[in-house]
Amino acid sequence: MDTIINAGIQVVPLHVADPDYTIVDKAIEAIKASGLDYMVTPFETVVNGTMPQLFELIAKLKSITEEAGADEHLIYTRFHCKKDHDIRFADKLKQA
Repeated sequence: MDTIINAGIQVVPLHVADPDYTIVDKAIEAIKASGLDYMVTPFETVVNGTMPQLFELIAKLKSITEEAGADEHLIYTRFHCKKDHDIRFADKLKQA
C-alpha cells in the first residue's frame, strides 16, 4: 500500500524572462488539474499524494515548463514520508 506523502514543489525557469509568472502559473495549473490536494504558498506549492502520483506530476511539470518556453529550469522537491502512516499538509497546519 502506498501511503500519502507530503511534497513541496518549486519550479524555477532559468535564462528566460517570466515577469508575470506565466511559466510558473502553467505549472500551478497542472498541479490543480492533477486532482491531488495542494496549497500554493509564496515559495512553493505543497501537494499530497502517493510517491508514484508525485513522480508522475513532476514529470508532467517538466514537460509543461518546457512547452511554456523554458529551455532550462530547476524543479526543487522535498518529500515528507512516514513508513506506515499517511502524512498531509493539513495535519501539520493543525499543529501550528
